Amino acid sequence: MDEPREYTQQEIRDQFVAFIAEQIDHWTTSSAYAELPPRERLTRCLISILAVIDDGGSSLPPFLLAPACTGQSAVLTYDRPYYADQGRNWYPDNPPYAVKGNIAEFLAQALRERCLPD
Repeated sequence: MDEPREYTQQEIRDQFVAFIAEQIDHWTTSSAYAELPPRERLTRCLISILAVIDDGGSSLPPFLLAPACTGQSAVLTYDRPYYADQGRNWYPDNPPYAVKGNIAEFLAQALRERCLPD
């Protein structure tokens, strides 16, 4: 048996994506929710996912969720002086290298591959 160790980023990402896929299956196939309108089922599914991000679940810990305004994938370039000069608010900078187990990259791709038909 292997020695106990810290999960890798890929293992954490896989567990999180599996959890989301399970929630999608649960909220779309359970006969208990068949009478609910699609919007309510979707909302309840998202609440289930956000609850795990906030507080953790039976098999997952809580997750950090914060703006990441630097790096190649950032939508908003972190430029505090520019926004201050423009009289605009800005998001805080949270360098991704400061977080161990960051699973933010490729989540959408992983979920798409797992849940959507070819």
